Formats: sequence, C-alpha cells, structure tokens
Amino acid sequence: KKYFLKMKDTIPSSIARKAAAVSALLEHLNIQQVDIVGNSQGAAVATGFAGAHPEIAQRLVLDGPAGLIGKDSMIGLLSRVTEDALVQKGERTIHKNLIHPELQEYDDDVWKKYHKKLKKHILWRATKEIPDVVKTDLRPALRRIKINREQDGVGPEIVLFNAYSDVIIPQDKVEQTLGADPFEFIDRWAMYADPTKGHSKYTQPKPGDNPKIYFDSHISALHQFFSQDSGVK
Repeated sequence: KKYFLKMKDTIPSSIARKAAAVSALLEHLNIQQVDIVGNSQGAAVATGFAGAHPEIAQRLVLDGPAGLIGKDSMIGLLSRVTEDALVQKGERTIHKNLIHPELQEYDDDVWKKYHKKLKKHILWRATKEIPDVVKTDLRPALRRIKINREQDGVGPEIVLFNAYSDVIIPQDKVEQTLGADPFEFIDRWAMYADPTKGHSKYTQPKPGDNPKIYFDSHISALHQFFSQDSGVK
C-alpha cells in the first residue's frame, strides 16, 4: 500500500488493485519468484507488481505497454482502439473463407463472446478503467526499479517488446516518450518488424493450420525470448 501511495500520480488506483490481486494470487500459490509478462494495460499492472515486490519479480517483460506513450487522452486512445479493431476485423473477413472450418467456428464463437463481454463492461471501462489507462505513466516506476536494483541488488530485468504496426501503442510515440536515453527506464528492447504483429500480437492462421498454431502464434516471440534468454538486445 505504501508503494502505491507514493506512485499514485503515475499508477492509478485500478492498476494498483490489479497488481495487488497478482500479489495475493502468488502468495496463495506460494510462488516466491516469477518472470512476469504484461501486454497493454497488463504491462502497467506487471510494472506495479514488480515495483512493489522487487524481491519476487526476476524479469519484467512489457509487451506493447500502456503508460509509455506520453500525454494521452480518452478520445485519442478510443480512436486508436477503434482503428485497430477495424483493421483486425478486415483481416479476419479476408481470411474467413480460407481457414479451416474448425478454426472458423472457433473464430465466430470467440467474437460473439468478446462483444457480449464488451457490452457488459463498457460503462466501467469508459468511466474508470480507460481514464486510468490514459493517466498511467510507467517511467517513474521503471526508473525506480532500476535505481533500487543498482543500489540494493534486488529487482527485475526490464524488457520492452513493441511492434512497428501497433496502432494502439504506436512505436514512434514510445520512442518519443522514452527519449534520448531509453535505457534509463529499460534494460533491453525488441521490435516486432512483422506487419502482422499488432497490439495483441495475434497472427492469422494459414489455410489448413492446426488450431493450436492459432492459440500459440501471438506469443511466439515471447516463447523465443524465454527459450533463448539472450536473444533480445
């Protein structure tokens, strides 16, 4: 609680509560050390957790993180989310008649559930969650993690993943926000150059692909990173 009170101007309350939930879950499972990966808002949650518990987090991986694009607005964020959704819908329409029937059935089912869930939570997101995402600034928390690690020898390595084709968290805005010395905030940085890698890193399956490829494709770069360990600079 003390940590999040100190960081309240850069890590809003909804992010802090989710980070506390992660901490409670790990305590319940008796997990004492983790590599923690977060995408989008999840990266802010992961950063909050790692800052509050540097003795637990060994590696912090930020994948298209909210809170690293400088000053933002609700209108700006929502317009980028809409643009990303339209692009993905167009890609899915193109592929719909090409992919395996089993995948197509799964595809439609997932989107129906997604839209139902989205309608259910839209009021909460619009009035609380999205404004908190807009207010999030991870730089003070990341800088503090690095300083504490250098002073005390405890804390995670910080790795940033970002995609050139990410519409929601644009790569150029991330570069501008991190400034001339990004390694003030992070330790390693990797870029997705693949144009199919967007904000969620999902890749459309090729005709006849096994469904498992669809499930695993969005995290293949992370799989490669964790299996090779030293492959990201």
